[in-house]
Amino acid sequence: LGKPDIAATGVSFVYADLGIELVIRDEKVYSIHCVHHINGAPAVKACKYQTSEGIGIDSTESEIISAYGEPSKRSKGALSYNKLGMRFELDSGQVSLIQLLKPW
Repeated sequence: LGKPDIAATGVSFVYADLGIELVIRDEKVYSIHCVHHINGAPAVKACKYQTSEGIGIDSTESEIISAYGEPSKRSKGALSYNKLGMRFELDSGQVSLIQLLKPW
């Protein structure tokens, strides 16, 4: 990916043109975020990448459930699929962040 556009105190690296944020813990990649925007970083473009099932930024909750079934956990504004290592945050009913983690 090269040098990040933003390095936030060594715990996350933002690639603004790609809409990607890498979160680092214990000197390893902890999670990868495909984002619509990042508060305080107006230059970040919306991520254009999608999951293998075609879910991306601005997909709807019903599209997520159609693609992956019922989530492992539902919280206010988020759907988690623990065994897949994916979490989708929703804003006004549309995906605003896709978080990829180690499955749990």
